[in-house]
Amino acid sequence: MMKLSDAIELLGLSSSFSETELDASYETTREKLTSRLESAPDALKPKFANNLTQLDEAKALLQRHLANDIEVESEDLPMSEAFVKESHDDPIIAQIKSRFDSVERVSKNKQYQILNGKMAETGELVTIKLYERQLSKSEQDKVDQRMLFLSSLHSHFVEEIIDYSVEENGVWYATKNYQVEPVLRFFEDKSRTEIFNWVKQAAKELEYAFGDQSHFNISLETLSVSNQSEPLFSDSWLESLTKTDKANSHYRAPESKRSGLGNKRSDSYSLSVILLELLLARRLSDASLQDALKDGALPGKAQACFQKALNNNPTRRYASIEEFVSDLEAAYESPIKKVVVKPYFWVPVSLIILAGIFYQSVFKFYEETKTSIVDESVDYQLLAVKYLAEAKQLTGQLASFKNTLTQKKTRADDLLRRVARSDRYSRAEKVEAQQQVDILEEQLFIFNTLVFSEAYSLNAGSEIVVANSMITSKDFEDAVNLLTPIRNKLLVAKNSADRLEKFAALKIDVKAKKLQIDKASYIPNEEAFLVEQDALQSKLAELEAEQNIAKLVEQYYQPLAALYDQQLTAIQGSAKASNAQAFSTFQSIVDADFVSIPAGRYDMGIAKAGSVDTRPVRKVSIGALKISKYPVTNQLMRQYAALTGKLPVSRFANNRLPATNLNWTEAKAFLDWMSQQSRQSYRLPTEAEWEYVAKANKKTTYYWGNGIGRNNANCAKCGSSWDGTGASPVGQFKPNDFGVFDMSGNVWEWTQDCYVGNYRGAPSNGSAREFADCKRRVLRGGAWNSSAKEITPTFRSAALPDHKSSTIGFRIVKD
Repeated sequence: MMKLSDAIELLGLSSSFSETELDASYETTREKLTSRLESAPDALKPKFANNLTQLDEAKALLQRHLANDIEVESEDLPMSEAFVKESHDDPIIAQIKSRFDSVERVSKNKQYQILNGKMAETGELVTIKLYERQLSKSEQDKVDQRMLFLSSLHSHFVEEIIDYSVEENGVWYATKNYQVEPVLRFFEDKSRTEIFNWVKQAAKELEYAFGDQSHFNISLETLSVSNQSEPLFSDSWLESLTKTDKANSHYRAPESKRSGLGNKRSDSYSLSVILLELLLARRLSDASLQDALKDGALPGKAQACFQKALNNNPTRRYASIEEFVSDLEAAYESPIKKVVVKPYFWVPVSLIILAGIFYQSVFKFYEETKTSIVDESVDYQLLAVKYLAEAKQLTGQLASFKNTLTQKKTRADDLLRRVARSDRYSRAEKVEAQQQVDILEEQLFIFNTLVFSEAYSLNAGSEIVVANSMITSKDFEDAVNLLTPIRNKLLVAKNSADRLEKFAALKIDVKAKKLQIDKASYIPNEEAFLVEQDALQSKLAELEAEQNIAKLVEQYYQPLAALYDQQLTAIQGSAKASNAQAFSTFQSIVDADFVSIPAGRYDMGIAKAGSVDTRPVRKVSIGALKISKYPVTNQLMRQYAALTGKLPVSRFANNRLPATNLNWTEAKAFLDWMSQQSRQSYRLPTEAEWEYVAKANKKTTYYWGNGIGRNNANCAKCGSSWDGTGASPVGQFKPNDFGVFDMSGNVWEWTQDCYVGNYRGAPSNGSAREFADCKRRVLRGGAWNSSAKEITPTFRSAALPDHKSSTIGFRIVKD
């Protein structure tokens, strides 16, 4: 079925065409097509005849449209070019081009596109994979959660995701440009042992990188060989975006095919299929997989191993790839090795070996017992062995703790870099990512200086080696004397490591509180505070020398935090009184500009041809309200920025121009702050309220009459000194009959409503039309670069809530 936009384009009409324009364009276009049909060769006549049929269909559709008999799609509605920029490019491609340089398509298939580009900052090559498909909100959340996990991985065995974006119409992600080789081709001339070792390495790195998660999508398409001959996992889990690839479905475990879910054993199933393909040196499929398990190139025992590895029941499979490969290696053992494992070969040899072991054990027991009786050092021996084992265990635990901490820090750094340069994340999420990095950085610093320094680690390691030598030489008492202080120190270090996260958070909290106090313009009882602070800080060096975090927390950081809390409470109490006075002054400036509007009932909309989104006209009741005389000015926003710190003060000049370049979210945040501080209601006008105030009970096209006239407003051709050049100071033109200024032209104004393409089902009581999935918010009034039509009280436009422009401002309603 032909779309409205296609019909408009076919006839060369604007979106606000009239019936006269439709008839004229139809006759002209039909005359041209008829002429072409008559002169065309016989082979092309059917094509031109079809064009005439489409022309008639387009005219009929547009006639019905003018009669208001058809439902109009939102994308067919007339929209102001000042706010919704139409792009001929694919919007996702445009987004990618905005983030990377020299973007070009490498390949494209039904599922995805491969693009190459360069990092804007470094010129480093990147590969971009783009999947285009409409995604529901739940699908977007699901994919975004998975991509967030994958981008936090830190392993050179997994494609490093540099950036990604999940949108309503698809998802893309960018990775480093890797030099890789297909797995099958790489192993064409490699030995079976090399294949086994490589697959075991792949399994190990898969577990390291993904932990308890599953890759879900392992195949010869998503596993390749890096230029260091190591496995490289790619094509991160995107099953929610594409239909299952039938050519690769044999890699997926049965439970994964059924539910779309999986676990480590599902991944092991996929790797087992890849191993089978490598051993047989050919690609398989669902149809050929079962036949491949009976291939004569596989020894009988190897076939049995694969039957177990590829069992439909995951609980009956091998617990790990390592166990599976170990059985496979045994299945491929040479005939010579099989001979020497026969009983008649090993029985006599085994008896001789067992006899030797028995003799050695008895002799050793005798020697140890004799030594115990003579030297009476059994306690030292047991103690030395115990202390040595504990010291080794503690050293290993501390080294592992540091390694884990370092990995967490690296992942947090990677996540912070990606979050910082992406617009998808809120300011709160970016702050949280920075805080996580700060805490981990502080933990590493504390660990390396107070818990288990490099020198401490080397010293403990060397003394453990000496103690081990002493025990071998049966110098048990000396070993105990050497190990006792080491063990005690390591126990303190382990105890400190266990408290490290809380300690680091406390230390950062104390630093932040100290910074707040230093920034305060007034510190109550400053002298007494400094004396108490100095008394605590005098203990710090001595406590740090003990390297005991428990004592540091108890005797220094907790008392210091309590002191800072006490001082901040005093500072905040003083500041609160000052801020209350500052807000009271600010509120009085805002309230001075309100105009009281009486309640009333009016016809909202206009039935004029072409104004699709202003129909149907209907009666709307508006309650009494107060609205600001002018759009919010730069002066007002500058004071708001200074009071709250929510926006840079430098963004707003100290003048009476309307404040612009504020998106809908920022305007609402300002009004929410006003409401919270004053405990009164400040908000944006609803669309119905705005039109009621703009019309001011007039039936004319503009509130000053039916013609645009001269110097009645600031628009593209309004006859003012600001026409088409920029916004004018507020209040430069006559107000309407309600006493409100600048309702036509100067700057567009945000309203509370979500944009819908007509008034069907809209509230009749003046309330806002809102819903959860609100894509665009309504703009009213036109601006300094708008046409005469766009500054009428009924004209509607819209923009995304995060859109900013030098032509958009807002005004305030107070309940």
